[in-house]
Amino acid sequence: MRDSNEAPPPGAEASVPPPEAAFYSPSGNHSPTNPYVPLPGNPEGELSFVDKPSHFSVDGDGRYIFMMGTTDQRHPKPPIVVYDINLGTSSTYELSESPEATNSLHLYCLGGGHTLAIFRTNHFETVVHRAFVCHNRKVIRLTKKIDQFSYRSDDFWSTARTSPTSALVFACGDQSVHVKQYDGHGVVVDFQKELPRAFAYFTGQPFYSEGKVHVFMFSEVFIPDGHVTAMLDGYLGTIDLFSGKIRIRKTSVERQRFPYINGQLPQMIKHVHHRGHVWVIARAGAVTRFGCLHLKTLKWHRISNWQLGERPQYNDTCMDVTRDGKIVILCREIRWSERHKDVASTVKWIKVAETNRKPKSLASLAFLRLLSSNPILRRHDPQVLHRSFGIPGQFVL
Repeated sequence: MRDSNEAPPPGAEASVPPPEAAFYSPSGNHSPTNPYVPLPGNPEGELSFVDKPSHFSVDGDGRYIFMMGTTDQRHPKPPIVVYDINLGTSSTYELSESPEATNSLHLYCLGGGHTLAIFRTNHFETVVHRAFVCHNRKVIRLTKKIDQFSYRSDDFWSTARTSPTSALVFACGDQSVHVKQYDGHGVVVDFQKELPRAFAYFTGQPFYSEGKVHVFMFSEVFIPDGHVTAMLDGYLGTIDLFSGKIRIRKTSVERQRFPYINGQLPQMIKHVHHRGHVWVIARAGAVTRFGCLHLKTLKWHRISNWQLGERPQYNDTCMDVTRDGKIVILCREIRWSERHKDVASTVKWIKVAETNRKPKSLASLAFLRLLSSNPILRRHDPQVLHRSFGIPGQFVL
């Protein structure tokens, strides 16, 4: 049964800054209309985009973006494209090996080049490896098998980051849920539980906060043309991995405020969680909006001062967050590519927004300003940028 939302603790409301105040420019000053745009365009179509993306993630500091595709006859291993924001390049990385009949790969960076590689196979198995990313050789090498388990063919299967050094696998059916959490060494949590029937209707990827897995609930709605569509209904399902308690709570949904879009609740959402805020890309009809849910108060906010660009397509946008709170969003388009001499799936833009007040180092500020004023520098050899221009190695090598 859905219970009412708990009142926030005294003072919690006042302690929550409006989300708009969380976006900052590279200089550290509040910039409500101009977030840092590291790759504002792709005029020659040089930045490729995988045809059938299955997962999107960024490394800890947000320099590298990993885009994984789905296997097919042309790609028996999941295709992997990696974007280097600092140099403005995209490269195809090789996977040293992959489990038999792999369908897709989800990759979570742990720091120092180490990652968790989570494979889903056509035999309904989850295989988890520790891996190492070598950017110089453009190779991802599997170093240790951590776990392997089966899930039912009709289960909803997904993954989510739980901390800078861990991630979980979420397999949920009509009657039960199986959650496994991993760090770089092994299984941290192995949780299985029967679910109430009301919990079966949720949408999108789960997210994790303070030992709890959350999912957004939905309801089926009849529309005038006689079809049935699923819409967000304002409830948040929560599974406590330690106590086993399951709750369904109501968020503060108000008419004409986000997540309403043109008078409608969203049909689909993508989201990432960072320190108590869930940053959401929502779609209702053909309109896409960006907003935020605060977990303590369960209140929604529209981020009106940070736009996603001209008429972004929901299915063409991907989002992740770094460990220090930078939100990275990538948008693709189908267009002519000079690189491929053909119509291809390419990057339209990559944007980064800051969500914390931590000041940047003088070196990073100088580097960002240099790239903004001289974008042609990205075409130089990284060794030349380091040795001849004196740019610190951590930015370009």
